[in-house]
Amino acid sequence: MAIQSPTKHATAHHDVLTVSAVAVIVYALSSLLHEGVGHGGGCLLVHAVPIELSSMDFQCSVMNDGTAPARIVAAAGTIATLLGGSIALLLYRTWPRNSVWRYSLWLFAAVNLMQGTGYFLFSGIANIGDWADVIIGLELAWMWRVVLVVVGVVLYTITTVGAFRALDPFIGEARPRRYRHALRLGVVPYLVGAALEIAAGALNPAGLGLVLVSGAAASLGGTSGLAWGPQTLRGSSTPPDMLEIPVAVVERSWITIVLAMLTGTAFIAIFGKGLTFSR
Repeated sequence: MAIQSPTKHATAHHDVLTVSAVAVIVYALSSLLHEGVGHGGGCLLVHAVPIELSSMDFQCSVMNDGTAPARIVAAAGTIATLLGGSIALLLYRTWPRNSVWRYSLWLFAAVNLMQGTGYFLFSGIANIGDWADVIIGLELAWMWRVVLVVVGVVLYTITTVGAFRALDPFIGEARPRRYRHALRLGVVPYLVGAALEIAAGALNPAGLGLVLVSGAAASLGGTSGLAWGPQTLRGSSTPPDMLEIPVAVVERSWITIVLAMLTGTAFIAIFGKGLTFSR
């Protein structure tokens, strides 16, 4: 990724093409973190056999039958997602003022923390997915589902509001420009990431059902905070003398754009259909 100039005035615009490229890379890596590192690592941890890895699914020889190994594999995806997002957030707060790299860290943190906390809510309401597999067979299952929903709502709200508050270096303090900057940095990657996940999922041999339950749910639902989060930044207009507060700007980076093209192509072509390890 090319080195960017550290600051620009709030009247400057973030480059949509580069923001989209960052989104492709972040969403692809986030998916592989959840499925490959998380579920895959959990599968190896319990000495089970990996079967298949795709953009939205990981199959392990351990069955979702409520045994301890099965619960570990099911929970490992979200644990990896939350851990990866937390590390990215810490790096974002201390990273040198290189706009593309720093924005990439922010988006990686936001995507993973939203998907991680959102999974509790999703499994609690729909009773499907990783955390439905974690609580399967437990007594008072309805109570555990309520706990998942409550925890999911609280953590997801805190995550989304906090993520956009942390975006200050890129959006400044001037209103309403602050809100418009946040829209570009949140909604654009949300749409691009969802398109990437659905395009890859369309190639999955498991069919449309998996796309709707996993790919669309994780991208459209799991990271929906990127779409509504900017609304938390609305407020009264800033006096004219505060409109030139400098902010970091995501400028055009052809290295990032080319890298995104390669990443997106590989993600769709290889992980869309899935990699088979054993049967």
